[in-house]
Amino acid sequence: SGTLPFSYNDPNIGQGNPGIGVYIYTRMPFTSANLLAFVDPLQVDEETNCQTLAPSVTLSLSSSQVQAGQQVTINWQAQRTQGTFPCVAFEGQGTPWPEESLRPAVGLQTFAAPMSPGQVEFAMECQGANGLLGEDRVVLNVTSGGTAPMVQLDANPGRTSPGGVINLEWTSTAPREGFPCLPAGGQGTNWARLGQLPANGRRSVAAPANAGTIQFQLTCSSGSLSGNDVTQVIVASSSTPPPSVQPGATSLTANGTTAAGTSIRPSLNRDGSALVFETSAENISAILPSGAPYTDANGKKDIFLITSAAAVTGSSAAKGAGMQAVLCSLDENGPLTVATTNPRLAATGAGATFESDDGQIRTFLGGLGRTSGATSSAAPSTPGALGTPGNGVSANPDINQDATAVVFDSTSTNLVGFDTNNVPDIFMKDPMSGAIEMISVGAGGEPANGPSTNPSISADGRTVFFQTEATNMDGLEQAPARRAKGSVLQVCGSTANDGLGRTRGCASVDPITGQPGDGPSRNVRMSQTGEFGVFESEATNLVENDTNGVSDVFWFSWDGSQATGVVRVSTGANGEQANGASRMPSISDDGMTVTFESDATNLVTPDGNGQTDAFIKYVMSGQIQRFATTGTGGEPNGSASQVVVSGDGSTVAFASDADNILPGDANDRPDVFVAPNPQVLDANEPALLMAALPLPNPPNPNCSAGYFTAVIDDGPGPGVQPGIFGVAMELDPPGLRELSGGVNFGGLMDVSQVGFASVNLANQANENQRLNVNLLGRPSSNPGGSIPVRVTINRRTATTIDTVFQTDTTIDLQTPFQTSLIVAPGFYEALVAPLGFPAEAAGGAAEGEFFFSLTTGFVDRPGGGFQGGAIVGGYHAENPFGGVSAFAAICLGEQYTSSIRVLSAPTYGPSGAGDLRLRLLDTNQQTIYSVP
Repeated sequence: SGTLPFSYNDPNIGQGNPGIGVYIYTRMPFTSANLLAFVDPLQVDEETNCQTLAPSVTLSLSSSQVQAGQQVTINWQAQRTQGTFPCVAFEGQGTPWPEESLRPAVGLQTFAAPMSPGQVEFAMECQGANGLLGEDRVVLNVTSGGTAPMVQLDANPGRTSPGGVINLEWTSTAPREGFPCLPAGGQGTNWARLGQLPANGRRSVAAPANAGTIQFQLTCSSGSLSGNDVTQVIVASSSTPPPSVQPGATSLTANGTTAAGTSIRPSLNRDGSALVFETSAENISAILPSGAPYTDANGKKDIFLITSAAAVTGSSAAKGAGMQAVLCSLDENGPLTVATTNPRLAATGAGATFESDDGQIRTFLGGLGRTSGATSSAAPSTPGALGTPGNGVSANPDINQDATAVVFDSTSTNLVGFDTNNVPDIFMKDPMSGAIEMISVGAGGEPANGPSTNPSISADGRTVFFQTEATNMDGLEQAPARRAKGSVLQVCGSTANDGLGRTRGCASVDPITGQPGDGPSRNVRMSQTGEFGVFESEATNLVENDTNGVSDVFWFSWDGSQATGVVRVSTGANGEQANGASRMPSISDDGMTVTFESDATNLVTPDGNGQTDAFIKYVMSGQIQRFATTGTGGEPNGSASQVVVSGDGSTVAFASDADNILPGDANDRPDVFVAPNPQVLDANEPALLMAALPLPNPPNPNCSAGYFTAVIDDGPGPGVQPGIFGVAMELDPPGLRELSGGVNFGGLMDVSQVGFASVNLANQANENQRLNVNLLGRPSSNPGGSIPVRVTINRRTATTIDTVFQTDTTIDLQTPFQTSLIVAPGFYEALVAPLGFPAEAAGGAAEGEFFFSLTTGFVDRPGGGFQGGAIVGGYHAENPFGGVSAFAAICLGEQYTSSIRVLSAPTYGPSGAGDLRLRLLDTNQQTIYSVP
C-alpha cells in the first residue's frame, strides 16, 4: 500500500556493465513468480516498476575555446532535482563561477575567461530526492594572443515600473583615453542614443512605457578586439503602494492644541528625529537653549526646533506631556526682534540656518536641545572678509551636514573683492572661521553674467547647485533651445575636492544633445554625496514626450562635471505624465526617494479633493504615494505643500491648511505635519511595511504568486560593522498566509551567533505534521571543506522552550544533513551552531556559512504548511565567499503584501550588526525594493 524508496551510488546502473543489482520480492521463495521489481546493471536500461531518481546535470559552454579575457557563457540544466537551489558550482579557477556556489536547476552565467592560457574545468553537482547526486563537468581551453577588453555592465534595479529610474554602471579594461565603448539595446530608452562612452562610467535612463524585459548591451574596443556584456531589466506595471500612515502635527501648544498662527517650511535632520519650522504663532510651548522657558512676544515669525523623536512623530504621549520647542531665532543678545523665515537644518543636527527680514542670513550653531548648553548663539553668516554686514539682501540659505558650510544667494557686492556683476550671486561661508567664496562663477572664473539664486549644498559639502540666468557657465556651451526667449533659468553646479571654485556644469540639459532646457528650471536639491539631485522645470526638451505643458520634477545623476542622466519623476506609478504642475522637490541621502507637491489629479487613485497634494516617489521601483491623508485614509480638505524627506528616507514632513488630517485642528491656519515613511521606518534597522509583492513575470508554475527572497548585506556606510541580526519576514493579513514551498534560508554563523529560522506550523485540523530539515554548509577557511556543527530543533511557547531534536554532525556542500520529524502544530525554530572554535573567536570574522531548507506536510499526505511568514537570523561580517550575510526565501500560492524588519544594533545593543541593507528580490532574483 505504499512505495519503497531505495538508493545506492553505482554509475553502472542500466549501462550493461558489472555492478550492484537490486531485486525486490513479495514473499519467499525468491522466484520470478514473486519478483516485484528489479534493477539489473548487466542489462541496458532494464528496470521494472521503479525508477532511479538521481538528477541528470548538463553543462555547456558558448565556445569550448576562447582567447584570454574574452567573454564566455556557461549554461546548465538539471532534471529531477529537489529544492530551490539544488545545485552547487565548483572548480572554474580564475573565474567568478565558484563565487556564487548555490544555484537553481536551470541558468546561465557570462564572465571573462582567465588571463592566463590553459585549461579550466567547470563542475556542477545537483541534489535530488533522498540525497541522490548528479554531476557534470566541462573544460574550457584558454589561448593566448590579443586580449579583448573585459566588460561588466550592471543594471539597478533589476525590476521597475514604466518611467522608473534605471542606473546602468560599467567597468572595462578598455583604454582610458577617449570613448571606447558603444551602447546598444535598451529598447524604449535613450541608452543606445547616448553615443560613444568612456571605459568606465554610469548613466541613468527612464524605463520605457511598455512592460517587458529590456536588454542593455555595451561593447568596448581595444584596437581590433572588442568585448561586450549584456544585462537586462524587467519592466512591469507597478502594484499598489503601501497605505500611508496618520501624520502628527508638530506646531502644537503646551496643552496639545494646534498653534494659533501659520506654521510652514519644515526641515528635517538625517534620521527624522529633529525638525525646524517657521511659525507666526505666539502660543507654542518653547524654551531657550539653556532650558529656560520662553514666551514669544515679538509679534514676528520665528524659527523653532523640536528634537524629541516622539514629539516629531506627533505621538499621543508627546502631545499629552506638552510638546516643547527650542527657539532658534536668537543671537548673543537674546531672542531676535526681527522676523526669521525659511530655515534649513543640518543633517547631523549640528546647526540650523535661516534668513531674516533685515536681509541677513543667520546660523544657529549647536545648542539644539536643552542638554547642549546655552553658550552657542546665532551669528550672521553673511558679513564680508572684514566682518562687515553685506550691503544687499541675502536669502535662501542651505547648510551642510556638520554646519561647517552655509550657502546662500545675495545681492551684496562687498562679500568678495571681484563682485562687479550687479546681480544676485551664490556664496558659501564657513560660519565659524568667516571664510567666504563666490560659487556662481563662469568658465573662466569670472562672475556669472546673470542672476543666480536658491542654492542647495550636498550633506558632505562638496557639491553646490543653484538656479541661474547666466549664460557663461560651464555646461551651457550649446546655443539656447529654440523655444527659449532671452535668459532662461538653468540648474547648474560645482563639485570639487578642495574648494568648489568655478561652476562645473549644468543639470537642466538634454543628456543626448547637450541643449539647455527651453523653459525655466529651479528649486534644485542635492543628495548626501552630490551624486543625485532633483529640480523642477517647465522645459519640454529634457526628456522625450513631455507634452503636459506644466512644470515637472526631474531627477538627475551627476558625476562631478556633467549630468549622466535626467529622468522625469513626477509621473504616475506606470509612467503617466502629470496633468497638473509639480513643484518643490526634496531628495533622500541615497537619492532613491523623492518628495514633491503637485496639483495633478492622476498620480494616484483616487485623488478628487481638487487640492495641491504631497507625494513621495521611489525612483527605482516607480512607486508613488500621496502622503497627506486623514487618519482614516481619506482625502485632506486642504492643500499639502513644502514636503521634505529626511536624509535616511524614514520621515516625511509637510505643511497643510487642511483641518481634517488630525482631529481638533481648529486654528484655520496652515500647520506642519510629520509622519514615518512606511517603506523605510528606521534606517538603523531597515524595514518595509506592507510592501506590494508583484506577480511573477513570466508566470511561475511552482509559485503562482511568486518566489521572493529577502537579502541582508552590507549597507552604504564605509567598512563592515560585524555583529548579530535577525529578520522578521511576515505576510500581512488577512488570509491563511501560507508558505507554499517551505522556507529556504542561509547566511553566516559565528561563535557568538547561531544561524536560525523560526516558523509556525499550522493547519485547520490541528493535525501533526512532518518537519523536513535539509542542511548544507562550509567553513570560512576552506570553500570545499566541512565544518562541525550542532543542529537543534526547538518548540517555543510564550513561556517555554522544548528541544525536540538535537545532534552534533559535520556538514559540507556535497552531502546534506537531513532529518524528518513528526511534530504537533506550533512555533518551531531550527538552529545551527559551529563547534570546536575557541570562545575568543566570537565576533570579527565568521566561522562558516550555512544553507537550511525547511519543508512540511501532513504525516501521510501532502498538505499542512507554514503560516504567517518566517523569522531568520545569523551573523553579519565580510563574507569570505563574496556572498551576502543572509537570505530568506519563500514561495507563495496566493498574493499578499509583506512587512519585513531587520533587528540589529538598536535592538541587540553592542553585539548587534550595523550599517545593513535590506533587499527584496522577485522570482527572477531581481531587486524589487532596497532599503536603504
